[in-house]
Amino acid sequence: MKKVIPGLKFQIIPDVIYFSLLPFVIVLYLLKKKYHWGWLERLGLGNWRKILNQEGKFIWVHSVSLGEARLGYLVYSRLKREYPSYKFLLTTVTTTGYSFLKRNLYPEDSLAYLPLDFSFLVRRIFQKLNIRLLLILETELWPNLIIASAKYNCPSGLINARISRRAFCRYRKFYFLFARIINILDFIVASGEKNMERFLILGREKEECFTIGSLKFDLEPPGVREEGRILKLAHYLREKKLKLLVAGSTHYPEDISILELYFQIKEKYSDWALLIAPRHPGRIHGLNEFLKSKGISPVFFSSGFKFKDDISIFVLDEVGYLASFYSLGEVVFVGGSLIPRGGHNIIEPAFFKKAIFLGPHYDNFEDIVEEFNNNGAVVILDKKRPVFPQIEDLIQNSDIRTQLGERAYQVVMKNRGNIERVFRVINRHLR
Repeated sequence: MKKVIPGLKFQIIPDVIYFSLLPFVIVLYLLKKKYHWGWLERLGLGNWRKILNQEGKFIWVHSVSLGEARLGYLVYSRLKREYPSYKFLLTTVTTTGYSFLKRNLYPEDSLAYLPLDFSFLVRRIFQKLNIRLLLILETELWPNLIIASAKYNCPSGLINARISRRAFCRYRKFYFLFARIINILDFIVASGEKNMERFLILGREKEECFTIGSLKFDLEPPGVREEGRILKLAHYLREKKLKLLVAGSTHYPEDISILELYFQIKEKYSDWALLIAPRHPGRIHGLNEFLKSKGISPVFFSSGFKFKDDISIFVLDEVGYLASFYSLGEVVFVGGSLIPRGGHNIIEPAFFKKAIFLGPHYDNFEDIVEEFNNNGAVVILDKKRPVFPQIEDLIQNSDIRTQLGERAYQVVMKNRGNIERVFRVINRHLR
C-alpha cells in the first residue's frame, strides 16, 4: 500500500490541538497519580538524553499501560530471539506499565515514558535513532508519532488492534483526521472481525489488514505466589469449609453492588466467603467504611489476614496477587463490567478453570468475551434482571461450576498461537 504523508497544513492540526489542551493535560497529570512519574521523559528529557546517543538498528515497541505492556513484552521477547542484531526501544505511558517493563527489560535495551505527541518531540527521536520498525499495541494512535515514522521511512503497524464501541463512536466524529492517520500505518493486525470492520468503516484501506484472535490468549499462564498470607487464607477456608467468591478489579459503585450480592448469597448459602479486590487502592477506605456501617469488620491482606472471629469477607489491598486468589476461588466476578468501564480481562481466571460471571459492560474485551460466550464458558448478567437469580446455579451446584470452568479453560487453549500469525506479518517488514 502506498502511504500518503499528510501535507503541512494537516500536520499542524495535532500540534494546535495539543497546545490548546495543554493546560487541561497539566491538570490531569497533577491529579492522576499514575502520571506523576517520568515528567522529564514525557518532555523528551531525562533518560531520552542517554537513549538518543545510541547507535545501531532499533525496533520500537509502544504499549500504553500494564495490560498492553504485557503484550508488548510478549512481542519484544520473541523479537529479541529472532532479531538478535537489533536494539530495542520500549515506551509506555503509565507507571504500572513502566514498572512491569523495567523488571523484564534486557540490560542492553532501552525503556522510557513516551514523550507528549508534539511533532518536534517525536521527530527528534526519529532524527537521532535508526528505527527500522515501530510497533504499537492495540490503539495508541498518536498522529505525530505515526506521521514521523512515515517521514523517516520507518514501517509502522498496529498489533492486537482494537476499537471499542464507545471509542468507535468518538472516532467517527473525527473521521477526516482518523482516516488519514490509520492509512499511514503499513499494516494493521486486528483482534477479531468486529475490530477490523470498525477500522475499515473509519476509512482504512483493506491492503495489509489482517484479522486474528486476541494476543492476550498467548500470554503466559499467571503464576501462583507461594506466600504465607495466601496459604493462610487457603488453610482457613479449608478449616471452616468455606467456598470463595472472588471479585477482581472492581470499581465504584459496582463494588457496593457486589457486597450487597454477597449478603444475599450468605443469607441463603452460609458456606460462602468473599474476597474483593478493588482495581484502585483509593477504594479501600470507602469499602471499609461501607462495611463498618453494616457492622462488619473485613480482614485485609496487608494486615496478614489476622483472623479473630468467624470472618467471611476479605479485602485484597495490595497489587500483584490477584491471580493467586483466582486460583483459590470457586466462582469469579471480573469487575469494570457492572458499570460502563469496559470490563477487564477474563482469561486469567479461565486459566484456573474457574466459573466466571461479569456484567454487560465489556467493550474493552468484546472479542474475548464473545468467544467465551459463544462456547458457553461465561455467564453475562442481564442488567434488566436481578443479579442473584442469574448466578444462583453457580453458587449451589458444583457440577455447573466445574463444567463452566472447564469450558473456559478450553477456550483459552483453543485460541493460543496467534503470535505466530502476527510474526508472519512483522517478518515481512523487517526482512
